[in-house]
Parts: sequence; structure tokens; C-alpha cells
Amino acid sequence: MHNELKQSSYADDERREVLDLLPDGLLSFLDVGCGAGGFGRGLRRDRPAARIVGVEAVPDSADRARANGYDEVVEGYFPDAADRLHERFDALVFNDVLEHMVDTVLYFEGESDGRLRLLRAVKNRFGAVNELGVFGM
Repeated sequence: MHNELKQSSYADDERREVLDLLPDGLLSFLDVGCGAGGFGRGLRRDRPAARIVGVEAVPDSADRARANGYDEVVEGYFPDAADRLHERFDALVFNDVLEHMVDTVLYFEGESDGRLRLLRAVKNRFGAVNELGVFGM
């Protein structure tokens, strides 16, 4: 029971600390691992005209995300599910998903006084990925 309550509140969290970091002027968002859509609900309230698309592996959570204001929710696992989307986004959001990545080696790099940080995915059990994310701090 305790675990179910924890999962429910986790999936419904708006993540205000992340919403406050988003720069003005962004109009489209891909929320990977959107859960029940708490983040999208907050994003919709802050930016009513934004296009918000989610990727979620749990069908019940995907349905709840749709009810929370997402324009579209693709069911499945990232990145395979996102292959069905043929559009570009101003921002990709990965709230609380790193712990779900399988056998991944990640490095967080950057100067402590610099504005940019790099998240480098080097490998996972399927081989090298050599992917890089750049984040403004």
C-alpha cells in the first residue's frame, strides 16, 4: 500500500523546480516518461498554447496523462516509441527517467562555474551509444 501511494504521488508531481527552469519562448515539448501527466498539467497551466507530447510505457498512466492536458501520448518505451513522432520539439524533458535506463554508463561533465553541462551516455548493454545532451544551467 505504501509503495502504491508513493508511486501515485511520484507520477502526479508537477516538478515545479523543473518548470521554473524552462526558458521563455518554448512552444513544443516532448516529455519522456510522462507518467500520469503531473508535469504536463503544470506546463499546460504555465503555457496554455504549448504543444505537449508524452511518451509513457504504462497504459493506465498514459490515459491519465491525456486527461491532464497532453496533446498526444505515445505508449511504449523511449526511444522506440518516439520513432512514431515525425516532428521537432523545442524541449525534451526527461523527469525521473535515468533510473529506468538499462545498464547505461552516464557522465555529467562541465566546469563548476560554467553555464553549460553535458550529459554523456557512453554505453549500455546493447553497445556504444555515444549520445550527448547539452544543458544550460
